[in-house]
Amino acid sequence: MKTVRTAFLISVSVFIFIFVILGVFPKLYQGLEWKSYDLRMFMRLGQEQSPPNIVIVNVDDKSIKKLGRYQLWPRYYFAQVLKNLEQDGVKFVGMDFIFSEPDTIPEQLRNIYIDYLSKNPEDTKLMNSIFSSLTFDGYFSSIIKQSGNVIFPIVLEPKGACKDTLLAKFSLKGISSLSIPEWDGVLAPIDIYLKNLKNVGFINVVPSSDGVIRRAYLFWRCRNNVFPSFPLATVLSMFKHYVVQDKKLLFPTHYIPLEEDGSFLINYYGGFKTFPYISFSDVFYGRFKQGYFKDKIVLIGSSAPGLSDLRNVPASGQMPGVEIHATVLANLLTGRVIKRFSFIYLTILSFILFFLISIIGTKFKPSISGSFLLVLFLGYTVFSFYLFINDLVWIEMIRPLFGIILSFIWGIEYRIMVVEKEKKRMKQIFSRYVPGEVVEEITGKEVKLGGERQEVTVLFSDIRNFTAMSEKKDPAFVVQDLNEYFELMSKIIFAYNGMIDKYLGDGIMAIFGAPIPFLGHADKAVLSAIDMVEEVKELKKRWEKIGKKGFDIGIGINSGEAIIGNIGAERRMDYTAIGDIVNLAARLEPLNKEFGTNIIISEFTQRRLKMAVNLRDLGKVKVKGKEQEVNIYEVLRKG
Repeated sequence: MKTVRTAFLISVSVFIFIFVILGVFPKLYQGLEWKSYDLRMFMRLGQEQSPPNIVIVNVDDKSIKKLGRYQLWPRYYFAQVLKNLEQDGVKFVGMDFIFSEPDTIPEQLRNIYIDYLSKNPEDTKLMNSIFSSLTFDGYFSSIIKQSGNVIFPIVLEPKGACKDTLLAKFSLKGISSLSIPEWDGVLAPIDIYLKNLKNVGFINVVPSSDGVIRRAYLFWRCRNNVFPSFPLATVLSMFKHYVVQDKKLLFPTHYIPLEEDGSFLINYYGGFKTFPYISFSDVFYGRFKQGYFKDKIVLIGSSAPGLSDLRNVPASGQMPGVEIHATVLANLLTGRVIKRFSFIYLTILSFILFFLISIIGTKFKPSISGSFLLVLFLGYTVFSFYLFINDLVWIEMIRPLFGIILSFIWGIEYRIMVVEKEKKRMKQIFSRYVPGEVVEEITGKEVKLGGERQEVTVLFSDIRNFTAMSEKKDPAFVVQDLNEYFELMSKIIFAYNGMIDKYLGDGIMAIFGAPIPFLGHADKAVLSAIDMVEEVKELKKRWEKIGKKGFDIGIGINSGEAIIGNIGAERRMDYTAIGDIVNLAARLEPLNKEFGTNIIISEFTQRRLKMAVNLRDLGKVKVKGKEQEVNIYEVLRKG
């Protein structure tokens, strides 16, 4: 119970640090999270094909080479391309160019003639009239009007004003449920185009903190107007009915899950030129197969480095802005976007993982708990990749994985602290029972003090007629003699890996096979008993030489399964053995007086002996506490 409570407290502490403190300081982990996101995106690239009905007409180096410097292109080029597309049956055309100024060449020529060649106001008026009729803006606008399916971009800016009344007709309604971004200014096409466009949409893209485009914003507010993004403007031209509610953009056939700010994570299909590209110059000159553009959506943009429209995207380097718009457009048409894993479920799952690894870390050895850590770490990583690649679900990786590791470390630290405290307590306990080197061995292993069943051999020894002898002696000499005797017996018992369980007046209880189990504990106990008897004989001879009276000892030995553990009250506990085998060993020791022997062992010990020992069968006896008779043997000497 204490382990569970400790693991719970560790989990709560880690949870607060991971999801509260790091949530306040996202820069501490966000960079790594985006790297893991990009790796998952990289693993997914190529798993899904881009829709075949979206084509990019590319202002590339070939077009610039064929048609001249882009900045000098007349609007006639765009009008002719649009005309060729319409004649081939195109469905919608989105132009990723902002025509916010009048046609470039007539404007430049007008300024030159007016500034340097006009001699009077009448000349200026005449030249303005001539150049106004020469501009291709009117021609381009007429083609746009005939087509009726052209979408132009706008750019929202932090400064300026959204005063253009012509833009108001493109404003969306029913978006109040979202907390969409707001800017004050807008850069829009000139009025002659706004009058005839099917729709407009902003082309602003907002990179993540590391400069990578991962998210598409669908709505942006400019004062009282709400404008769609450039790709969304194209989709809304196709789906006349849409609804925004419960953070979802609902179309007649599917829906797009949205963030609070009206954005979603882009599902990239691949790198540069995942979509079909065709050169602007080829479309201008009509160099394409008839019917190629029929019922297709065409986006006109540029991949030429000189036009500075290359953006960083996840896992595949740079991509032209027009292909990013094409990707977002495809996501909107199919509904296949990257969805964020529920934050509530993420926190619940994370806490369960933190709690689980905390319990494992506090309960098991580092070698075992480390294996569990590896399994949980890899399992969550695989789970995250699986969700992303197969289900288009992004679940955070870095914070949960960091929390798993932190929970493990704190659990291990707690365990080390507890284990060290337990080792210190065990040293204090066992230093009374076993020699120092055995204490070190015990504290280096997992020894259960709480109680367990274990096969051991129990030895009881007692001094013959000690009470009568001690009554005639000075108490100080009695204690001195006992101490000398116990010291000799303890050394012998320790030499055979025995444990002094307790001193019983003039008797000794020893256990062989605990606290560290070992094979041959019956042999060790018998050998120890033989040496103890021999040592007492030697002690008797030494004492008789100095006029002291010696004594004999009786030993009873039994083997079997006992309950071993730290038993007692909180103020006084002893590591001991209890059970029927202990009682039988204690009953055997007094039988030595009856049979005139020194060492008696039970049949249970005799069966476990592996070494050669001279025994004498004493037959069966009935002992107190045993219903059946027990066969006993006298140990004579070593074989």
